[in-house]
Formats: sequence, C-alpha cells, structure tokens
Amino acid sequence: MTPADHRDHGETSDETAWSAAESVAESVADSDLGEAAEPDRDDLPSGAQARHLVRTVMLEHAASLGMAEVPQERLTDAQLVCSELLSNARRHGGGLTSVRIWAEDGHVVIAVADENCTLPLSPHRTAAEPGGFGWALVRRVTTRTTIHLRPDGQGKTITAHVPLSASGPAPGRP
Repeated sequence: MTPADHRDHGETSDETAWSAAESVAESVADSDLGEAAEPDRDDLPSGAQARHLVRTVMLEHAASLGMAEVPQERLTDAQLVCSELLSNARRHGGGLTSVRIWAEDGHVVIAVADENCTLPLSPHRTAAEPGGFGWALVRRVTTRTTIHLRPDGQGKTITAHVPLSASGPAPGRP
C-alpha cells in the first residue's frame, strides 16, 4: 500500500469548521492542510480541554438538529477518539501540531495533526500486552477516518467522524 492510498479525499474546508474551534490552536495555513505554519505548542489544547470541546460541539450540534440528547455512548466514543488521537500524536507522531473539532452532517469531526508521516498500525496484540489498541478502537467507533499526508513529508492529519446518533451501530459494532 502506498502513501497515496491513505491520502484524504474529502478534507473539510476551514469554512465549515465550528466557530468554537477558534479557541483551539490552528497551526494550518490553508484548507488542504498541506502547508503548515510553525506551531505554537503553548496554544494547543490539553487532552481535557479537547475532550470538553468535543462534548460541547456534539451537544450544540445535536440541539441544532433538534435532537433532545446525545446518547452517552456516543459522547464517550467521541471523547475516547479525541484522547487516542491526541495521545498517539504526542507519543508516536513526533509532536502535536494542530487540533480542529467541528460538527457536520450529524457527526463530530476531530482532526489531529502531527509531525510524522508514519501511518498508524493496528498491531496484533493480546489483552495481556499493554497498549496498541487505540487505532483499532478509533476505526471501530467512527463512520469515516482519513489520513492526509502533508506533501512536504513533514507530517499527517488524521480526521475522524463520530456519529451523534445511536440510530445504528457505529462501524464494527454488533
């Protein structure tokens, strides 16, 4: 499989980003996430701040769609996806460079950029071995996950779409 096989073919433009995402650091200069400005890492959100923003975006988007509530399972899924992407960017991605969180089409969308072009893997591990399950979990609870490699070879952005509704199982769920 080549890196081109993993490129994002549908990145959402910055114009559709939720307005509260302005409070989250945005180090990316253009809408295709190809050219990044030098990140100011002090402005990047902590895991707790990003999870709080995910919850806020989900609840506000649900209200705008006339939904009475967001199922707790979906809130938990989205916050877990956010935590996994942030943790992996910091631990394996050479450093977090940007975080964007917005709502679209009944989903919360979480985009996390890092400085490494290495693609995430789902290693074959057993429950007795620590770690290694995050990427598989992200893929399981999202309806769409894309990886956009920066053309300059200096990093990637992983974008994950988590549904608001429990009307049907997320992919991979029974």
